[in-house]
Amino acid sequence: MTENSRPASRAARCRFFVSSLSSKKSARIPFGILLISCLFFTYPPLAAKSKKDKFHGTVVAAGPKAITVKNRDNIYQVRTFNYSADLEKKVLRKKPQPGSTVTVHYIRGTDQAVKID
Repeated sequence: MTENSRPASRAARCRFFVSSLSSKKSARIPFGILLISCLFFTYPPLAAKSKKDKFHGTVVAAGPKAITVKNRDNIYQVRTFNYSADLEKKVLRKKPQPGSTVTVHYIRGTDQAVKID
């Protein structure tokens, strides 16, 4: 293989690396080191699944990009959530009215609203 035509996947790159080393007679690398290096570079990291939480309250203000909701149990707790791309399209058709009770489903650790009931 030439330098310009490298294999795409990590496993293919590992096989290419091992075959290029084994073709050189001067390079004597133990098989265990090659196996361990291939194991570390073969598997991509797993993406963590994002958890979702709920926030119950009444709508203070709703705009085209965000919604502000006041907690129904604690009147001092007010949160503003940005809409996700899919939710933004839905909200443009039917905007929540101020004073209505809603449940905002959002991604934990962010202010990204995924669903509004």
